[in-house]
Formats: sequence, C-alpha cells, structure tokens
Amino acid sequence: MKLKKTGLALSALLALALSGAASAQFGVDDGATEYAMSQKTFVETPECPVQVTDWIAPRGSGTALLRDGRAYGNEAITKATMNWYYAGPDSLWRDDYSRETLGDCLYDGSCGLKKNRRLANQIEKKSTYEWSNKEVDRFYDYFDQEPPASIINLATDGIGRCFGAHPGQRSMAEAGFVQADLSPEACEFIEDNPNRFQASGFSAFFRFYDPEKSCGAGTWVPARVAEKLPELMGDAYEALRLEAEAAERFANRSVEVRTQGLNGCQIAYGLIMGGINNSSVSRIPDEGITWALQYEKARIQDETCPLMPVELSNWVQAQPLETFEPAQDPFEFYRTNMPAKTAYDSWPNYVRTVMKHYESPTNPHEPVPESACYAFANWLSAKKFNNPNESRPDWRFLYDVASVGTDRNRSICVQVPVSMILEFQRDERIAEQQRIIGEEQFRKEEAARIAAQVKYEEMLRWKPSYRPPVAAPRCYRRNDVSEICFTDRR
Repeated sequence: MKLKKTGLALSALLALALSGAASAQFGVDDGATEYAMSQKTFVETPECPVQVTDWIAPRGSGTALLRDGRAYGNEAITKATMNWYYAGPDSLWRDDYSRETLGDCLYDGSCGLKKNRRLANQIEKKSTYEWSNKEVDRFYDYFDQEPPASIINLATDGIGRCFGAHPGQRSMAEAGFVQADLSPEACEFIEDNPNRFQASGFSAFFRFYDPEKSCGAGTWVPARVAEKLPELMGDAYEALRLEAEAAERFANRSVEVRTQGLNGCQIAYGLIMGGINNSSVSRIPDEGITWALQYEKARIQDETCPLMPVELSNWVQAQPLETFEPAQDPFEFYRTNMPAKTAYDSWPNYVRTVMKHYESPTNPHEPVPESACYAFANWLSAKKFNNPNESRPDWRFLYDVASVGTDRNRSICVQVPVSMILEFQRDERIAEQQRIIGEEQFRKEEAARIAAQVKYEEMLRWKPSYRPPVAAPRCYRRNDVSEICFTDRR
C-alpha cells in the first residue's frame, strides 16, 4: 500500500484510515514460511537466517519492516535494503533508521547507490511529515523502483542470500559462509555466545539466528563460526567439567574441613541457621532461635558467647556434621550493611561498634579532635586513593566509611587507630613545612620581582645629559641676558 501524499501533508488520521486494508494485507501467521508484502513475497530459505516472524507490521503502518530497529554498519545496510526490496517505500517511510541509512548512502554515493544529494539532504534534514508534496513525490519516485543489484550484492554480506532468487546476490561462499553439521548443543552455543567468535561483519546473522530453525546437517554459518566452534565449545565444556569437579569436591568436604577455624559457638550457630534454612538437621529446639539472636548481638558487640541451654546443647551435639555449612558471621554482615547515608544519628555508634573489634593493646584507638576532623577526613580520602590495597582491617574500614561521604565529624573521627592519627599528624607537619618553604620561596621571588620592576621603571625615567658636538659653539647666558660663547674670544 502506498502512503504517498497527493496534496496536503499526510496526516495521522489518513494513516489510520488506511490501516484496515494494511493489516489484512500484512498479517503474520505463526508457522508460516512465506510472507506476501507490497513489493515481493519473502520466502524462508536455509541460506537466510531471517524468518517470517522477524517481520513486523506496526499498527496503522500499512506496511512491514524488519524487527529490532536501529542497526549499524553493514547490518544497517542489509536491513534497510531488505525493507526496501520487500515492502517498498512505505516501509522506509515508516522506518526512520532504514531511511536514514539509505540517505547516508545517497549522500556519499556509497553502498552501491549513485550519489543523490538532493534526496539525501531531504531525508537528513526533515521529518517526513514536514516534506512538501514535491519532496514526497521525489521520495516515492525513487524508492518505488527495485533496489539496484549493486546494493543487493553488498547487503548479502554478513547475512546470506535473503533476496529470493535475485541474480545480484553473492554466493554464500562469497558472502563468507560455509556449511557445517551442527548438533543442538552447538546451535545453542552459537546463539548464546556471538561475541566469542569475533566474527566482525556478521552481526546481522547473529541477530536473526534461530537455533531451532538453523541447525543440523549442512547448516549455513559464517566461516569464522565454523572454524572457532570446536575450540570454543571445547573450552566451554572443559570449564563446565572443572566447575562440576570443584562443586563435587566442595560437596564432599570432610567434617574437619567444614569446621576448620570455627569455635563451638560458631558451629552451633551454623547448625541453627542451617535448620532455619531447611538443611538436614532435626527440628530446632525452642531455645535455639533465642540463643542465636543473643549470639548475633554478642558477636556484633564483640562480647563473649552467651551461655547455651542444656536442651539446645544436647541438640547441637546430636546433629551430624557431614553436611554442615558455616553461617555468615553476624559481625561481617553488620559491618558490610552500613546505615543509610542520611541516617546521621546511627553512624557514630556504627563506627564505634565495628572499630571495637579491631582495637587491641598493641593497636589502641582514640577520637580525632573536632578541630582537626575536617582536615583528617580530607587526608583520609586522599590516603584511600593512594592505598587501594590496604591490608589493615581498621584502616580499610575507615576508608569504606569515608567513601560514603556521610557526616564525617560524627563518624570517621569518633574512633581512629593511634597509628593512623600519628601518620596524619606527620603528614600534616610535612605539609606545613612544605607550605612554609613554599611561602618563603614565594616571598623571595616576589621581592626579586618588585626590585626588578623598580629598576626597570627607573631605567624608563632616566635621560642622558645633553652633550653638544665638539665643533658646535659652547655658550652660556649671562645675567644681562647676553649669550657669551668661547668662540668670541680673540
């Protein structure tokens, strides 16, 4: 159906009026292998990955176009040419991306099209609804014609022979394709891993490739895909094998390995949490949840493990450890789940609670005075940037807090390792010394500049005394206004 204007600019109402006949003409049936469009009938073939279901007929459009909108490079040329070849100018009128792609080709005289700057500029600069009647006629007169064989030849690259029996198409070998015998696993691998083949120029093939349609013996695929497929699938299977072996080793860990580094309270907590999550343990006693909550609080506050009721202790001792899995440390959960950035009242207590775990007689902590906190916070941010791999946990924690950007005076400075404070003070002294040296150097340079300026200005004011030539009369004035010269002497 042709949407060509014949007077005033085509309105949305006219387009909707035409949509009834269009929808009847361009209905896509599931399972169909042919699709009759305004210019040609598209027929599915093994040499083309595009299927009937890849064509869409937007409501009210009166035409059809390939799915997935914008494309780039040769894929854009392929899609635009197919829209033009099968659905004619109405498709290009509707599909901005295809129209713009062909407009670029017309401007440069590329893609197998002759240069047509007038039509290219029209496509580039104006919306179709702003075109004059003459411009609409120019557009339809050009694209009512079948695409030249030269652009169809180019559009075959990267996708295959998708233009029926048109003689301008390249052979599959010239388009970069070979036939391969593909298993269902190989077809799924091609669909799931297009980027791993590094097959540049075949993005159109990968976009429309369907493993349910293009699979089995003699399937046409890019030569690069056929070449790399065994290697890539072998690597993938090897990775899966190693992953499966690792999972099996993990599942078959010994009790000693499962409980390595854990104390009794941690094992008991892990059994209770495993029971809550439906692991292979018997029903948890009523005291279990209460004790687990007490343990979490004690662990967060860095306090001793709470006493365990006898009934719960008997239950813990009766549980098998062959499938035991440690539970997450409550303190680590507390540490990594910081308060909300704007929860200012929560931050000081949060920092003190976490830092308490890292304080020891050999690593004492102190607050930073409020007067120095702003400078300390700035120093800490710079320190974090220069030390991304800090291993000391208390230092690393304060780096994390600094990165949140919350109220620094009420969080970062409330509890700080003395070693960090000493390093901050040392760096501040060095910075102060460098500032003093810099200021002194500046004063010296400024004094030298001023002296040079004064000297320069004095030179500008200086004028040499008048010295007449030796041969000139040497005279002077007397108080009677007479001029007496030495040349008057006899």
